[in-house]
Amino acid sequence: ILCSCVHQVSQSDAVNIPVRVEKTDEAFIEAAGEIEAVVIDESKCLLGSEIGFYPLGSDFLFVDKKNHHISQFSSNGLFLNEIGHRGNGPSEYSYILNVQVHNDTVIVFSLPDKILRYSAEGECIGTKNNMHLGLSSLFDKDGLMVTYYGYTGADSHRIVAYHDGKECLKCLPLKNKVMSLDLGNDLFYGYDDAYYLLDSYVPSIYRWREGALSEYLAFDLGKYAIKDDFFEFKDPFKSAEYLMSSDYSLIYRYICDSDHQLVQINIHPKEKNSFVLYGLSEDGFWRWFTLPEGADDPVSGPFRFFKDGCLYCLLGPEHANAFFKTYASKINHPEILNSIKNSDAHIVAKIRF
Repeated sequence: ILCSCVHQVSQSDAVNIPVRVEKTDEAFIEAAGEIEAVVIDESKCLLGSEIGFYPLGSDFLFVDKKNHHISQFSSNGLFLNEIGHRGNGPSEYSYILNVQVHNDTVIVFSLPDKILRYSAEGECIGTKNNMHLGLSSLFDKDGLMVTYYGYTGADSHRIVAYHDGKECLKCLPLKNKVMSLDLGNDLFYGYDDAYYLLDSYVPSIYRWREGALSEYLAFDLGKYAIKDDFFEFKDPFKSAEYLMSSDYSLIYRYICDSDHQLVQINIHPKEKNSFVLYGLSEDGFWRWFTLPEGADDPVSGPFRFFKDGCLYCLLGPEHANAFFKTYASKINHPEILNSIKNSDAHIVAKIRF
């Protein structure tokens, strides 16, 4: 059997991923192996309903953007300390735009124009005013600050990199009069020395590495890909009206490690109910999952990051019963099931495939 690519692909070319956009009864649980569950002890620190969840060394970092609160918990769910405080003081943040964990340092990008750095113990170790914050920002391994402006119109490009506060690179020109889109999720995902970017309406994943941006993955969504006509309107309200009357899709989340990739795509058919499509790649082979009508899979939506070959998910209290029913047979320590069933706290699920 002879196998060949139909065209040459250079290192800078995106890998095209055909997507099976259809509902299937294949459940995410079928891909999951052993599961370890950790109940977060919120007796000393309550977590809100819209929580960012990140690894911080061997511990967990929780970011409550709605209430502007950052806290660190141990890997077994015990509260350790707060990271900074909300306020107008020199070492306080007033409005959390996004958070980055970089070399065990917590970087807080705070509106209107402040960047703060904290140790894992919660001590402020640096603060700097910065006027170049967009929808989301990060620092790469070389110290460049990369800001995603999206379609806000705050800059002529959607991505701008800065060195010591000065522009050094612009990417993805902004020529379109469309509404800026904020899905409320993390736009950047970091792994190894690269950062992966979701670009609102574009069905691609971009990769920032070694001071350059390249298209990394391109998802072929067929008729659910947003048409070029969407970007031709001179009125953003007209473009939004056009989108809502069409079949379209939006990539909501993407995470990866050396062996896995996981993507969540929200599918919006013109004349049917919307649904969520999950793609899981193990060693380059993609499997696609949807939820059957009326089903509730408590894990697939809240996945947050890969670490040490495992997928980490954060489940709110409202998911506890569904988690108990769906995954009881896969939990590696059954004695915790009663704690989960009777808990009104958040749960961290660590999944091996």
